[in-house]
Amino acid sequence: RLTNTDEYEQGVLKYMATAKVSRAEATGNIDAKLNNAVDWAYQKMEEKNGKPKVDYTRLDKKQAALTAIWALGITPLAINVILSTVDQFINAPGPSVIKGL
Repeated sequence: RLTNTDEYEQGVLKYMATAKVSRAEATGNIDAKLNNAVDWAYQKMEEKNGKPKVDYTRLDKKQAALTAIWALGITPLAINVILSTVDQFINAPGPSVIKGL
């Protein structure tokens, strides 16, 4: 979406024309397809078989909160743990298992 805006825009316009939906619905569907194409295609197949239509324009507040927690809390913590571990191996390596080193 950010790296190839022209192609993204064309995809939204094409989806609007073929599915006869609003721009918001087309944008939601294209975003869902880019996020996980297999699940999106499965959902579309299920909709054709009579299952309820998924509203990709609706914001799930619980999911948004969980995403924010991951983005702002857990991800930096994980990066810190990884960097600390790498730093320990580089600056204070343990004894070598190979004799003579």
